[in-house]
Amino acid sequence: MTGNYENILKSLKESIRLARLKASIVVNEQLLCLYWEIGKTILEQQALEGWGAKVIKHLADDLRLEFPDMKGLSERNLKYMRVFAEAYPSGIVQASLAQLLDKQDSVIVQAPLAQLTWYHHLTLLEKIKEEKIRLFYIQKTVDNGWSRNVMLAQIENKLHERQGAAITNFNSTLTPAQSDLAVETIKSPYVFDFLSLGEKMHERDFENALIGNMKKFLLELGKGFAYVGNQYNLQVDGSDYFLDLLFYNIRLHCYVIFELKVGEFKPEYTGKLNFYINSIDAQLRGMLDEPTIGILLCKTPNKTVIEYSLKGLDKPLGVADYKFHSALPDEFKEDLPTVEELERELEKDIDIPSSSIETRLKSIKERVERLKKPKIEESKSEETIRKIVDGYIYPLWDSFKLKSTELRTLFKYDRSTLEHTSHRFYEKDDFENKLKEEPNPYELRICLNLDGFIPAGTEAFQVYRQLTIRLLELKYQIFYDNDRKPEIEFLYHQLPSKSEIEVWANKLTEDLATDIEERLDGIDANN
Repeated sequence: MTGNYENILKSLKESIRLARLKASIVVNEQLLCLYWEIGKTILEQQALEGWGAKVIKHLADDLRLEFPDMKGLSERNLKYMRVFAEAYPSGIVQASLAQLLDKQDSVIVQAPLAQLTWYHHLTLLEKIKEEKIRLFYIQKTVDNGWSRNVMLAQIENKLHERQGAAITNFNSTLTPAQSDLAVETIKSPYVFDFLSLGEKMHERDFENALIGNMKKFLLELGKGFAYVGNQYNLQVDGSDYFLDLLFYNIRLHCYVIFELKVGEFKPEYTGKLNFYINSIDAQLRGMLDEPTIGILLCKTPNKTVIEYSLKGLDKPLGVADYKFHSALPDEFKEDLPTVEELERELEKDIDIPSSSIETRLKSIKERVERLKKPKIEESKSEETIRKIVDGYIYPLWDSFKLKSTELRTLFKYDRSTLEHTSHRFYEKDDFENKLKEEPNPYELRICLNLDGFIPAGTEAFQVYRQLTIRLLELKYQIFYDNDRKPEIEFLYHQLPSKSEIEVWANKLTEDLATDIEERLDGIDANN
């Protein structure tokens, strides 16, 4: 390494200090800026000084030594920062995504790119190499408030290829602005990978399956869809008609009809859908609503037939394909054993050669003899329980509360407790007093209980996690949530290491974040 390394290290340390001072105001944006700066520095030094993997490892070690409480300074993460800076070499600018798409240079954009988390960006950089496709998912993630997992599912289902791929007559039946937005809103194919239906399904089976998975269905439809009803009744001249699915899209400001067909497209389908559109326009459409849109979901192998069928119609219609995980075809089912046949086979005695058992027993005895550890005599007592409380429960409680501070402030009520058998305590001192009063409990618990998610404006949003320490006679076990099987167990002379405690604190915090993301997905789907 050259003498310039110390100056670079000093400069990066100063950048980290400055970024951390500003973090309380713009945490995510400053973090991305900092990561970009570190990555850019590494790129520059690789070009000028020929920095290799060993120097990056040394840099990571030095930075972690200087900032021991700061996460994200591992060698692996520094390499990701280098890739991040390489993907967006022009730095941070104020620009719209439309402007960005017209430029040759890549940039970190405060809106929307800097609104994503670092983990979103890692996924984007790993999964997508083409810049314009990556920018497409950046915009969609910001617009829809996707969690990293939802974004990943959309990437894997190739949303960028499906959006706008439906065959429609929107250009000739809607205003240019409404047509563009409608084309962007409708996909093809729709991916219903949460359904498992066979080829012999009926249309009503298809409809009921979608209704039974409404949350996932709305997520696949995209932002802005509000469910109105299924088998929606329309009365025309004394006759009853029932359309399959009716939605209202708050971005398009119009009703959207979905008609489901399990087979291939037929021209006569458009006539029926056109009738439904006219009926909704006449009976439900308000003065400020845009024209109702009809979407036919069916198999679409013949594009020309569909285009001819839509041509000349003055109502906005679209035809979109769909796919989902099919059930096992009937011809394969015949080749598989029935449940009864499997049960009969399982009931048969299994003969294992005695020579094999003898060999294994001999091996086990030899391995046991090689173990020279002394016999463990320590058992459950007030002293061993005290060690567990001071060496495990309190450090884990303190570490978790510190890591989850920002997440917990999003809730109106924080009812997280330390529990002694059936008694709950919000403060450590009260828990300590109970432990002195009853020093030999059967169970101790750390309970995370948050209620009233403030940003959503509702008190029905609750998350709950529980870690149970069960104190048996010769060992203690750790259970997570309501699992019947312990996650891990220790003898009383053993205490989890600091790193193991950090792993549990991180798990509790990450699971809390996952719970919040899943609830937000549900809220977004219904908005």
